[in-house]
Amino acid sequence: MDSAGEERVARNEAAFRKVNEAIEQGRQTREGFVGFVCECGRLGCNEIIDLTLPEYEAVRADARRFAVRRGHEVGVEEVI
Repeated sequence: MDSAGEERVARNEAAFRKVNEAIEQGRQTREGFVGFVCECGRLGCNEIIDLTLPEYEAVRADARRFAVRRGHEVGVEEVI
């Protein structure tokens, strides 16, 4: 992936993280789960990932990690 593509992925991930931070602030839970937006770099992705608040906070503990639906990884991302 070229640097322009990597930059686009990073912008998309950051934008989705802002959405998820707002969701986290609202703490609207459904049986302990919160619907977070997939933070992948794919244009137009609007899939929801059900995570508990502690699960999402664990992802957020490292600013370089994002909540990405399995199978939505792109070339620069590593699944952990």
